[in-house]
Amino acid sequence: MLKRGFTLIELLIVIFIVGILFSVSLPTLKRLCDSLALNYTAQAIAGEIRTLQVKAYAQHQRLSLDIYRLLPSNIFMAQAHLICFSDSGFPVPGGSGTLILRNQLGQTKSIIVSSLGRVRIE
Repeated sequence: MLKRGFTLIELLIVIFIVGILFSVSLPTLKRLCDSLALNYTAQAIAGEIRTLQVKAYAQHQRLSLDIYRLLPSNIFMAQAHLICFSDSGFPVPGGSGTLILRNQLGQTKSIIVSSLGRVRIE
């Protein structure tokens, strides 16, 4: 007679091995999540800057961006700069520059707004 299935000992050993693998991979998973959060935040802020530029041109008024309201709790501004666009859609003098975001692991992303209004992420 052939019995199918697993014994309790076999199941406990598999659960133990999976637990060890998970605990070993947890720091790597945390770094990955922090890195993805930094990338997402940089993309979101760059998108907000581009939207602000279009609004300034469409509404024919000078607009500036409050960057701090866009930051999640685990992302910090390492270097801030006032981003401000004129009614023509170009940055006002002094309204362009570099924003540097930093996460808890020390990884950084730069959002650069050129004097012509181009936005890029490095």
